[in-house]
Amino acid sequence: IELGDVESALAALPSVASAVVVAEPFAGSYRLLGYCVLQQESQLTKNDAAILLEQLAQQVPEYMVPTALRILDRWPMTVNGKIDKKALPPIEIAVRNSGRAARTPEEILVCQAIAKILNLPDVCADDDFFALGGDSISAMALGNALRRNGFL
Repeated sequence: IELGDVESALAALPSVASAVVVAEPFAGSYRLLGYCVLQQESQLTKNDAAILLEQLAQQVPEYMVPTALRILDRWPMTVNGKIDKKALPPIEIAVRNSGRAARTPEEILVCQAIAKILNLPDVCADDDFFALGGDSISAMALGNALRRNGFL
């Protein structure tokens, strides 16, 4: 993935003035995190990141949609007048569990494997692997882990 392509697609959304996308190490791979500054005339607020991610998902393939997005008032800048990517604020990624605990030995095994691969404290039986931060590389790791345990 070219981060510039994702940035361009995000910046092309009507409410976005400019965007930055970074790749953060996660679960043996990377996940995309997006940042943007809104157009002055935008009706969106700092709490509307989910709306922008939905709009972006309609424009680009799923693998190009950042895991999370943070809307900033302004960019942190270097002394040279460039965006200081090292000074971007952290993005809190809320992990939403479905709440249904694993019931069968197979469900328990799968939930434990997903939690280990995605470095999460726990995973519920109906959680969406990709919504939790999984991607195609971590899906392969999950398949390998399940095979090692005789599941596949």
